[in-house]
Amino acid sequence: MTRALDDKKSFFQGLLGERVGACFVFDFDGTLAPIVVDPTTAAVSQPLIEPLRALSQLAAVKIISGRPVDFLREKLFAVFPNERDSIEIFGKYGIERGTLKEGVTSTFQVARESLDQLRSLQVAMEAVMPERCFIEEKGTSTGYHFRLNPTQQSHIRDLIDGNIKDHGLDKLEVHGGKMVFEVMVSGVPTKGASISTFKEDFRGIFFAGDDLGDVDAFKVISDLPEPSGLTVLVRGSAETEARVGASVDLIVSDQVHLAELIRELLGQSIGF
Repeated sequence: MTRALDDKKSFFQGLLGERVGACFVFDFDGTLAPIVVDPTTAAVSQPLIEPLRALSQLAAVKIISGRPVDFLREKLFAVFPNERDSIEIFGKYGIERGTLKEGVTSTFQVARESLDQLRSLQVAMEAVMPERCFIEEKGTSTGYHFRLNPTQQSHIRDLIDGNIKDHGLDKLEVHGGKMVFEVMVSGVPTKGASISTFKEDFRGIFFAGDDLGDVDAFKVISDLPEPSGLTVLVRGSAETEARVGASVDLIVSDQVHLAELIRELLGQSIGF
């Protein structure tokens, strides 16, 4: 463990309990929730529930995900039954913004032309998706999953790129995720842009993510003055680790070890 990481951990421990001290930001799938065969069944990992509850009593907690706010609220109610006012949720990467108590409170307006292109790509892909691969519609983005048939990764990317080119779908962007390609409309908020809307409100920002969709968020936090940013990668694909592993402060292997890190940071405050 490096001296710099030790210093950052001590800094964040010292911020706990301050009114505008630390903000802890988490991705959902692959970070708080293990990747599962059926994305609709994803849930916060059991070892994380107790430390997350304790953390929410001492610091701001925010969730940023490609999932809609309403989906995230359903999954988070069990974790934060008494903190519904204080948990802010950025859904669809920040297109939707809301709270655990109220649901969606504001929405970024996406141009109809962009949404039409997203739907056109989905229709084209439905006709050619390989066996045991599936499509997840998210409203302002679409997931093309190959987790049940990972040998089709390159083929699916070629199909997406080919259809975008052939149909002139110039309002779309393709992002890699964990066993999925996310197709989003251009010009909408990203996780990094969402964090930038509140990063000046706190003395320290912690961010934990797991895949290529979190790269710009890691970059925003890494650019903060030392030691006010702490970044954690929950180990996923080799591609993600190769791209961002050297730029994050810490890599943990799974949700159990992420829970252990949170407990370590909380140790001086609640006796873990």
